[in-house]
Amino acid sequence: MTAQYIRAANNHLLSSVSLSQPLCSEDFDPDHLQLNEQLISEAEGRGSAWFIKLGRDQAVLRHYYRGGLAARVTRDRFIWSGHERSRAFAEYRLLEWMLQQGLPVPEPLGARVQRDGAFYTCDLITRAIPETVTLADYLSRDAAAESVWCELGAVVQTMHHLGVWHADLNAKNILLDTAGAVSLIDFDRCRRRKGHSWKADNLARLRRSLDKLVGLGHIKHFKAADWQLLLSAYQGQ
Repeated sequence: MTAQYIRAANNHLLSSVSLSQPLCSEDFDPDHLQLNEQLISEAEGRGSAWFIKLGRDQAVLRHYYRGGLAARVTRDRFIWSGHERSRAFAEYRLLEWMLQQGLPVPEPLGARVQRDGAFYTCDLITRAIPETVTLADYLSRDAAAESVWCELGAVVQTMHHLGVWHADLNAKNILLDTAGAVSLIDFDRCRRRKGHSWKADNLARLRRSLDKLVGLGHIKHFKAADWQLLLSAYQGQ
């Protein structure tokens, strides 16, 4: 384990030992961070997320919200069943494990769960991956090199080989840096699974997201040959 667990009243925290000092609850509060000139900007297109400063580290703070019909009842409150079963702690632990396996995912720096009786709210802090754009944004401006599609196919194959199911594998949750290196982000509700039947569905979800963005006119540089390169790399060809 590379995280320190901290309990302060109704706050349950995880703080990475890689940080110069342990996190406190205020480090997850955008208003507090702004007052202390630690808030850099809001992360455009990634929901309720902010780029922040933690000492010398640049990080991403994300607040968890409900989706679908449940959001009509409560936007960000979840049923309490223990801090380790919270969405923030679960994602932190999964990211930590995936990094140990060599997957290109964000390094988790902290998690906060605030209990309120039978409910809780939660947040996650990850180290920022510098000089990156989403695959969706990249393809809106330019065509990706063949090497990018091959690397993406290999990364998804490795993730699946390790049994990790990405609940929302889409073109906005894939980052490219200036050298074309691939990273995967947003592992909320993701988990390790057995078997193989789910893997094809996971790939199909990614293809649907690309086709949808093409149909909306957001992506202008995606063709069938790109997908074949991805599949060939995924299949180890």
